[in-house]
Amino acid sequence: QDEMLEYEEEEYEDEEEEYDPWSIWGDGFDFNKQREFWIPDEDLPEDIATDLQSTNEEIQLEATARRQLDPLKWDTFDYWEIYHYFACAKVFTSPRPVWSEQLFRDTRDFYNDFVENDNTPFIGLFRSTYQANDDVYDMSKNAIPYLSGGEKGRGLKAARDIKEGEVIFKATNNTIIFNDGQTLRKFLFAMNDRFSDPGMVCDILIWAWVQDMEGGTPFAGV
Repeated sequence: QDEMLEYEEEEYEDEEEEYDPWSIWGDGFDFNKQREFWIPDEDLPEDIATDLQSTNEEIQLEATARRQLDPLKWDTFDYWEIYHYFACAKVFTSPRPVWSEQLFRDTRDFYNDFVENDNTPFIGLFRSTYQANDDVYDMSKNAIPYLSGGEKGRGLKAARDIKEGEVIFKATNNTIIFNDGQTLRKFLFAMNDRFSDPGMVCDILIWAWVQDMEGGTPFAGV
């Protein structure tokens, strides 16, 4: 919990009028942009130095981007900067495992601890992040994890015959809502500190989606 407190936002009071809660999403990563921050060769972390020599162009390009991302400015990173900061392009060059039920439970427990320590102001009447609700929905009666192999990777396949129009998924305690992009940033970086597998942050990034609530207010769901 002490680690999570490091990611508290400090600029709300001074910049409240200019604050964009969804600046995190961005418009894609510009690999040609010249950034002020640059890690010199003699200070390069070993993993970035290794990736710069990779024969995989995508990994090499990502390593070049990573040396330009200032970790002290993590709270300004958009989606794609976070994606490359955690080397997600490299992560997904290898098959990712299916999360176990225990890992999902551990992640939910971590999320609940995160919420208790989060001081982000409410967005209207809502916390900046919350579970869809406290109900439990057993998805396994409808679909089960499936590893297809190759580029398709992980997915779900039907566990039984499903009728047209039948509801097969409900957002319950299996779904986290973020009303504010900065809270999502804090959660991802705190999660990386808590769990030993950096690919978990990459998983969360590709599982996240954005949609509008009634009234047009956007939120991100995971």
